[in-house]
Amino acid sequence: MSNNVPLIKLSELSLLLKGELIGEDKVVSGFKALNKADHGYLAFLTEGKKSAELPQPFNATLICPAENKPDFVESAILVSDAYIAFAQASRCFDQHYN
Repeated sequence: MSNNVPLIKLSELSLLLKGELIGEDKVVSGFKALNKADHGYLAFLTEGKKSAELPQPFNATLICPAENKPDFVESAILVSDAYIAFAQASRCFDQHYN
């Protein structure tokens, strides 16, 4: 098993997820909870979660449905189903370690 942290470009991830990248094409190294996510990480927001719970400024890249993207989020991958996108993106990082 490698100790290297996997880095995935957002443009590649958005293609895999069949989503729309909003913002700069950065690299990310994994997921963190909404309240702990920062630069270089992903977080996901589902239809049931409220954007008011997000810290401001929000510096991570958010995976979320287009209609749920908060105005103050500068980096996002807009998808039709955040749960499926989370599962698919998680596999990208899991494959690095297996």
